[in-house]
Amino acid sequence: MIQKNTSKLKIFTGFAFILLVLSFFSGCVQNSVSSNTAPITVTIHSAYKTMEIRGVNPRPGIIFVVVNMTIENRGGIDYTFNETTVSITDGGLVPEQLYTRLTDRSYWGSIPPNEKRTGNIIFGVKNSTQDFALLFFYHKRQDHFTQELGIIPMGADSSSPETTLDTVDSKQVSVNAKPINVTIHSAFKTMKIHEAFPHSVNNFVVINMTIENLANKYAYEFNEKTVLLNGVGPMTQQLYTQLTNPLYFGPIPPNDKRTGEVVFSVKENTQPFTLKFLNNSGNVILTQEIGNLVVQYYSPLLFPSSLLDSNNFSYVVENLDSPAKAAQYIEAKYTYILHIDYCRSRSPEEFFQLMKGDCKDVATFLSYVLAQHGFDAKVVALKYFRDGVLQGHVVTLFTDTDGRMKYATTPDATIFREVTSVDDLLTKECSRLGVPAIANYAVYPAGSRNACP
Repeated sequence: MIQKNTSKLKIFTGFAFILLVLSFFSGCVQNSVSSNTAPITVTIHSAYKTMEIRGVNPRPGIIFVVVNMTIENRGGIDYTFNETTVSITDGGLVPEQLYTRLTDRSYWGSIPPNEKRTGNIIFGVKNSTQDFALLFFYHKRQDHFTQELGIIPMGADSSSPETTLDTVDSKQVSVNAKPINVTIHSAFKTMKIHEAFPHSVNNFVVINMTIENLANKYAYEFNEKTVLLNGVGPMTQQLYTQLTNPLYFGPIPPNDKRTGEVVFSVKENTQPFTLKFLNNSGNVILTQEIGNLVVQYYSPLLFPSSLLDSNNFSYVVENLDSPAKAAQYIEAKYTYILHIDYCRSRSPEEFFQLMKGDCKDVATFLSYVLAQHGFDAKVVALKYFRDGVLQGHVVTLFTDTDGRMKYATTPDATIFREVTSVDDLLTKECSRLGVPAIANYAVYPAGSRNACP
């Protein structure tokens, strides 16, 4: 009996030791989400079936299903969207090699926390399938949720390519009718879209528009060749991760419409502007005058625009009375430059005058501003190994007005990531940085210039 109890004690002791070791190295172990809580939300904008896309036909017995959807990552780690994480009734995503011929390949891949993707997703399914549903997998395919699609209509006659609006389609309407209608909601020039900059002598032009396909049979193919701004095609696809609501390339089905931002890169002194829309044959089907455009900040400002030009440190700090305002101010004015001064940051006043620096300067300034308005803010400095090289990073941790703990990090300090503790912050930074562990860290008071872990 004593021998059995001794064996049990050894087993218990060994198990406890394993748990202790695991807890010691848990800095980057991902926190599990409740199995009934999906880390993503999915919005279906449209869905249709077709037998041909850009001259590509499915295999015998298969039909293409085109689904326009938005996937938003509400979790704390990247969500990978590919053929293993989504399926459809009696089918799945087309192979990536074929997918690149159909639409922009950037719809596949990782979606960072608090970001979303919108675009056309192409599936191949059995021709006989009538009732459709999508399955989205997460937690390493251990959990999933279902998005019902129901019965999906044909996007065009199966004997005709549905992805082009050519001269044949133009004959279906009267001579004076337009095959498409375009509504411009806003248009402006900008020098920066979050962390994206145009070429040195260029400006971005951001146009928020709605394109409505008035045709009854054929889809309108929207891409870099069918819309031109002063003769230049859009570069939306390269910037889609930086945009609030990008209008993606792809077909717009008959009697359907799409709304979103289209971005062009033009010479900075260009004025005025004219949009031209073309069909697949290169013929102009609609001309839209835009006129002269002014330069403005990409996102709507949460504070008076005069703040951006003010040199009064106290006045600016006084008006940046919320985390969103302070972060947006930094985003609008800040330029990243590596500040090599061991691990000592610039003072809030010095950074304000320069608005140049690196992560530690931003964290010092942001935490100082928040503390001036009564927020519980701290500076968290950390070090980690990447490819055998020791590197450092500094973020701002604060408690928001909703009572929840959040942190801001560069790039894009306007994205607040919710956490439950400093340990949770370290876990999320491991995931964001793509490293296995945090080597060391330290927490300092708001406005601290010490950024040494």
